[in-house]
Amino acid sequence: MQFSTLLALAPLLLLPIPTTHATSSPPATPKSTFLFTADLTLGAALPPIDIPGGTRLLTPVTGGTITGPALNATVTGGTAYPLFRNKMTVEEPEIIVFGTTDKNGTFFGTLAGVGSPVDQIVRIVIEIGGPYAYLNESFIEGEIVRGSSGSTVVNAFLIEKAS
Repeated sequence: MQFSTLLALAPLLLLPIPTTHATSSPPATPKSTFLFTADLTLGAALPPIDIPGGTRLLTPVTGGTITGPALNATVTGGTAYPLFRNKMTVEEPEIIVFGTTDKNGTFFGTLAGVGSPVDQIVRIVIEIGGPYAYLNESFIEGEIVRGSSGSTVVNAFLIEKAS
């Protein structure tokens, strides 16, 4: 672009930027709807990997169940591979799972987020077809908690814009 063209466009930089909030009130809180609980069974962890800035753990997901009003499925495999930073006080959980639905379909899911080793929030992305295909386009948030017998439990919620 030539300098003369840039000079001609300069007055546009002085135009006010439109805002979506005409008042000083806070934005509306998004709507949250419970979708499902995933109870993941973990195998034996591999030796940790020390990397710059932290430690990566690798643990196979050997099975599990997903139950709830939005999805029912069996987890047949996957991997949990969290990254611990700051002397193990901050965790970046990452999990990949796959399996079959109660409608004989296949699914693939990824979870990634942040939190302390005992309090984690993740974004869940699901690739799935059939009657569950709408979950592909949904914004799903989850909380990870420790389940009984050493399992990992993920409670999943659909997050929608407030009306």
